[in-house]
Amino acid sequence: MQQALSNITDPLPPPPQYTSKMNVNMNLNLNEPDEEVPVGDHIGLYELSIMMNKHAWALDEEDGDFEEAEREYMQAANLNNDYAMMNLAILHEKNDGDSETILMWYKRAIEVGQCVVSMYNLADYYQQIGDIQNMLHYYQMAADRGDSDSMRELALHYYNLGNHEEFRRYYTMAMRQPKFSMTRAIQQFNPFVVVKLMQSIILDPLVDHVFKEKMTTHLASIHTTYKPIIIYNNKIALFERLNHVIECGICYETRLNIDLACAHCVCTDCYTMLHKKPCPFCRL
Repeated sequence: MQQALSNITDPLPPPPQYTSKMNVNMNLNLNEPDEEVPVGDHIGLYELSIMMNKHAWALDEEDGDFEEAEREYMQAANLNNDYAMMNLAILHEKNDGDSETILMWYKRAIEVGQCVVSMYNLADYYQQIGDIQNMLHYYQMAADRGDSDSMRELALHYYNLGNHEEFRRYYTMAMRQPKFSMTRAIQQFNPFVVVKLMQSIILDPLVDHVFKEKMTTHLASIHTTYKPIIIYNNKIALFERLNHVIECGICYETRLNIDLACAHCVCTDCYTMLHKKPCPFCRL
C-alpha cells in the first residue's frame, strides 16, 4: 500500500476538525494546511492522523468520553498532527487540567503547524490565568500572520488601558483584513468609539481610497442597522428641534444635551462615553 501511495502528489483532504473553545478564532480558513502537504510514504500516516483526530473529536463532543478522546488525540499527535495537539490542550482546558499540560500541547501545536488558531487559543489561555506578557506575545504572533481576531483582542487590551494610539493601530489593522467581522467587533467595543475611528479614517488624507470606501460602506450600515446608533441619531434630531442647548452636568460645557434612559440629560459627547454604563446622577 505504501508503494502504491508513493506516487500520489494530489493535495490531501482538508485538515481535521478541531474542538472549538470559547473565543476560538473562527475566521481562520482551515481548508488550507499551514505546512506543505506530505507526499510519498508519509501520506498514509497523515491521513490516518486526520481520521484519529476526527474520531477523538466525536468521542469528546458527542460522547463526553475524556479518556478515549485523549487516547485518540495522543495517537494523532504522535503522528505530528498539530490540530490533534491543539485539541489535546483544549480537552485538558475544558476538563480543568493542569496548566503545564495545557501549555505544553498548545506550544507543540504551534511548533509543528504554526497554526494561528493555536496561537490565539494559547493567548486566550494566558489571559485567563493572568499572564498578560505571554498573552500579548501570542496574540501578536497570530496578528503578524494576519489574524484579525487577535488584532481585535490587542485593540481591546489597549483600549481598556486607555492607550488610544495602540487601540487605533490594532483596530485599523484588523479592519483591513478580508475576514474582519464588523458585527462582532462593534458588539465588543463602545460602538460610538468605533464610529469615531471610522470617521477619522475616512477624513484622513493619507489613507488609501479603497480602504476609505470600505469604511464608508461599514459606517452607512452601522447607522441604519445598529440600534444604539439609530437611537442616538434620533435623539440628536429631536433635541436639535427643541434647541436643547444647556450646560452639561458632566463636562460643564454648554452644548446640545440629549436624554439618557433615566431621563437625565447630558451632552452628545458625554452620552457616547456612557454606553452601557449607569447614569452618573441617579446610578440607573
